[in-house]
Amino acid sequence: MGSSEFESTDLQTLTKYVLDRQRHHPEASGDLTILMNAIQVACKYLENCVRKASLNQLVGLAGTMNVQGEDQKKLDILANEIFINTLRASGRVASMVSEEVPNLILVEGRHKVAAGYCMYGSSCNLVVSMGNNRVDGFTLDSSFGEFILTHPKIKVPNRGKIYSTNEGNAMYWDEATRKYIDSVKFPDPSSGKKPYSARYIGSMVGDVHRTLLYG
Repeated sequence: MGSSEFESTDLQTLTKYVLDRQRHHPEASGDLTILMNAIQVACKYLENCVRKASLNQLVGLAGTMNVQGEDQKKLDILANEIFINTLRASGRVASMVSEEVPNLILVEGRHKVAAGYCMYGSSCNLVVSMGNNRVDGFTLDSSFGEFILTHPKIKVPNRGKIYSTNEGNAMYWDEATRKYIDSVKFPDPSSGKKPYSARYIGSMVGDVHRTLLYG
């Protein structure tokens, strides 16, 4: 049996990815590496909680509201506690911001060294950027508990075939927005263009993730 018949044994895990980037910066203290490790631990912990949410009575509203006046879900509160405790334990966090607690800290984009999000569903996806005009996506392989690089160098397509908007707010759109949405829903038959598909979740992370991949 040739080696090509086996699964790849040279997996690019998130841990390896972060360490590789640290090696490219001799001046690095390692703080970001430690912090990213804490973040991925929190994401794995929360993903496990999401999968068992129904069994552990974590589905539904908690009966409280966040600082934006939105009803808090049980998983919202749990996720907030998981990240606070995990990041605090890393010893590398000076302050934290969450919509679940009443505080606000604004930081200019030019001062940020990394950004990302984690999405939970049929798969657990962690998308990160550490500068250099690069965004990479990782998928959690729960069989051995590691985030694996599955979407390297993500680039938003120049043109997409999907439009995403809350049509329940159509009465508040300005004329330019209304005309644009109509143009992708009802293209001129003589143009030969097909209408765009509508995809809207109402979750920022889910909608952003789809837009990054498909435009």
